[in-house]
Amino acid sequence: MVSDLKLQTEMQKERVKESAKKWASIQMVRHVIRNKMERHKKVGLPRLLETAGEFFRPLTDGSYQSIYFSETDDSIMVMNSAGTVFQAEELSQGTCEQLYTAIRFALAVTRQDGAMLPFQLDDSFVHFDQKRLNRVLEMLAVLSGGERQIFYFTCHEHVKNAFQSDQIIHLVS
Repeated sequence: MVSDLKLQTEMQKERVKESAKKWASIQMVRHVIRNKMERHKKVGLPRLLETAGEFFRPLTDGSYQSIYFSETDDSIMVMNSAGTVFQAEELSQGTCEQLYTAIRFALAVTRQDGAMLPFQLDDSFVHFDQKRLNRVLEMLAVLSGGERQIFYFTCHEHVKNAFQSDQIIHLVS
């Protein structure tokens, strides 16, 4: 009986050791992830949002000046030309879509590591009025720079008509 208890105790000790190793591994991974996230919030995200702001200003015809991240409530904030700050959800649908577009463009250009990767959009601007649509098409021309391929898919006639005929390829379903 004593020998059985000793054996069970040793087995329990081994299980505790294994559990402690797993716990230590998980804690190390959590620490690394937490540090990566903090670095991203402090370095990567501000750089990304600065680039997005460079797209957002012309997309909004200068109505908005900057985009930044609020660490107090983990939200995207924008500042208009008068200096008033808004949370993204306080913007109109059109302006919010411009913000989303600017962030997508910034992600595309900051994550490409020197490669001119193709860019694909699928009916991203169907809710834009004509002025917003014209500004985003100008931005697409700048983004393509003659070197980057941009694929834009749409089934909306008014969007298709905003492109030049030599830029359009009709796909048959």
